[in-house]
Amino acid sequence: MQNLILSQLCDPAAVREVISSHPDAERATGAHERVLELGLTTSEYVGPEARAVVVYAPGRIEILGKHTDYAGGSSLTCAVNHAFFIVAARTDEPGVRVRDLTLDTSVFLGYERPFESAETSWLRYPASVIERFVQNFGKPDCGVCLAFSNAIPRASGMSSSSALVVGFYLAIAALADVQRFPRYLSNLKRPADLASYLGGVENGYTYKELAGKRGVGTRGGAQDHTAILYSKKGMFGYFGYRPLRRLETVAMPAHTRFVIGSSGVRSRKSSSELGLYNNAVEIAEAGLDAWNHALEVDFSTLGTLVSSPVFSLEKLAVILETHGKEEARAIMNRVEHFVVETTQIIPDAIRFLRNGDLCGFGDAVNHSQELSDRLLGNQVDETRFLARSARDHGAIASSAFGAGFGGSVWALVPSEEANTFMNTWIASYGRKFPHRIRNAQFFTDPTGPGAFVLGASARDLLLEPQL
Repeated sequence: MQNLILSQLCDPAAVREVISSHPDAERATGAHERVLELGLTTSEYVGPEARAVVVYAPGRIEILGKHTDYAGGSSLTCAVNHAFFIVAARTDEPGVRVRDLTLDTSVFLGYERPFESAETSWLRYPASVIERFVQNFGKPDCGVCLAFSNAIPRASGMSSSSALVVGFYLAIAALADVQRFPRYLSNLKRPADLASYLGGVENGYTYKELAGKRGVGTRGGAQDHTAILYSKKGMFGYFGYRPLRRLETVAMPAHTRFVIGSSGVRSRKSSSELGLYNNAVEIAEAGLDAWNHALEVDFSTLGTLVSSPVFSLEKLAVILETHGKEEARAIMNRVEHFVVETTQIIPDAIRFLRNGDLCGFGDAVNHSQELSDRLLGNQVDETRFLARSARDHGAIASSAFGAGFGGSVWALVPSEEANTFMNTWIASYGRKFPHRIRNAQFFTDPTGPGAFVLGASARDLLLEPQL
């Protein structure tokens, strides 16, 4: 799309023209109103002739694949219509001026030391993006002033944090003309590189020659960033990780919708739940390390190990006999969950979807939910109840998703029954957990597209071709 100037995003007629130029933008809920509001907000700081972009970064649903990506497994995901919208414009300030319309806050994050102004937990995400961009590619020749609003329930397990990382990166990269930076061109050559790199921005890991930094404290993988960037409307993406690749695209069952129930138990990766999340990572690594050390081999991920013909859970149990009983049990549970989720449940679920067998799909999802609770141990009473009651009220399938320890549950239901189902689901949850219902959020969603940018080249930003 041709370059935009900020004045185009401050006039209702011009905004309608800009939005109508992109089919995904045209279908995005509330796009015209949100972009106009964000444009007017940005214009309070920036002149009307400044170059500008509009960034859309959605939340995601992890249909299957709980805690699998960082261990080299696979997952089934899609994007939702609930998203961040960002309007950003070039400035002369050496940094990024941020206005959050949802929380009504404003801050300036300098290029030199962005974390100095990151006083609240959510600011660690844009600060990480800025710090890594400058370290890895170089300081942009412009500043960025941006305003954003968020329709994704925060700390809900729908990956609002990763959407924020993706959105901020795309805004800075577009306005800084990232394709002009040599280290960008030599390290990020295809869409899989971008998603993997942004996973590294969040977890602090090095990617190729792009050195890691502090990140936000999580030790996750690139599943969320992949779904946010490269989902397709009405489709489920089956992805493998480490290395990242698209394995298959499966159509969402016809005449169905997702109903999302955000439990009101906040899943904060930046607070006390961080240790619980990272503990799942560490236990997976412990299982891999125990195998490699005992047999003097060097499997790089749990995924490569369990797909090898030499692997068996029985052999791993023997290896772990030298470990303490509690440690051995934790490792066996963690590895068994990974094996069953990635080698049995997900392939079976995809086969059922291809064949139109919704009963079989529902059974596979039920198995995943039960396994997550029993072996992964990342469920709470509220998410257990939401998944069970969704099935009791007629959902085709239902599961908790995301990091766990709170967060959300998805339910797949016939489209014509979605609103009735949702109201019944809300009522049952309110009766069971009256102290949670005030902070809970429920909504329907038909799935949406991945991220896009208006006012910059999708190909230069590695948004095309699709992964």
